[in-house]
Amino acid sequence: MQGMGVYDWRDNGCHRLLTLALEMEKDRMTGFDEREQSFEARFAHDQTLRFRAIAKRNHRLGHWAAERMGLSGEDAENYAKDVVKADFEEVGDQDVLRKVLGDLTGHGVEIEEAEVRTLMDQFLAEVAAELDAS
Repeated sequence: MQGMGVYDWRDNGCHRLLTLALEMEKDRMTGFDEREQSFEARFAHDQTLRFRAIAKRNHRLGHWAAERMGLSGEDAENYAKDVVKADFEEVGDQDVLRKVLGDLTGHGVEIEEAEVRTLMDQFLAEVAAELDAS
């Protein structure tokens, strides 16, 4: 049909160039999608590790507080689990801090908020190191 004045773009190599350009764009988008999925997976993994670390920290704090209150055995374990559950009341550490401080003072244990916060930081660092090692 070229002889009749009708232009067929497939005959002069444009088709191949267009095909290559479309393949390159597809590859670029696939790479972008793969990077995005990788970042999302990493974020989800990091959030899971953070959740586990905070739960373990709270459990350790619960055992520490239970010992100060004279609890042992199953009572201490149940109290530690209650401290972990307390973290679901609100965002942040304030709910855990409030519970532990209230329970300790309720049992006649004199302690400052700063001391409990320091222990929370210390226990979180210990748990993070343990999780990194595993």
